[in-house]
Amino acid sequence: MVRKAATRSARASTPSTPGRRSRRARISFDIDPVRRIQAAAQGFTVARDRESALGEAGLILCATGARALRGDDFPLLRNGAYVATVTNSEDELDLAGLPDTYTETAAGAHVARHETTGHYFYLLNGGNAVNFLHGASVGPFIFLVQAEILAGPAMLTAADSMPVCMRSPQRTAMRSRGSG
Repeated sequence: MVRKAATRSARASTPSTPGRRSRRARISFDIDPVRRIQAAAQGFTVARDRESALGEAGLILCATGARALRGDDFPLLRNGAYVATVTNSEDELDLAGLPDTYTETAAGAHVARHETTGHYFYLLNGGNAVNFLHGASVGPFIFLVQAEILAGPAMLTAADSMPVCMRSPQRTAMRSRGSG
């Protein structure tokens, strides 16, 4: 299922919302109702349903690790919307399910325009993670992170370990002076 299907960051353009015309509008959607409430509490406008989120969003940023957009979702996208992922295109996007009527043309470096009669959208970096666009990677550092993931639970579940709560010395000193 889709975690976060759409986020929009574009100028509000309807005359009925003059106060929002100069601010950026942010529209969010999540399949989890609790996350939708959290998004609303953080100031996001939450779409009433997935289809309206896709139709209103200027930028769809997929970060679920699951199939965020299916083939039949692409025609629902707002004209000119940008689609980007921060995971793998095979995980997030069902590009094989994109209707055959769409054609792809290069619209710039790492930007493809997908177009059919009366509808178009842009796909960034071929649907692959935009955060690794320029070959960035965590390199050997990832092995340290993986080691901590393995070592942490092992230490916590060891029979001779005791729960420990530590405070930063600076923060403790600040509290003892009454300023923290």
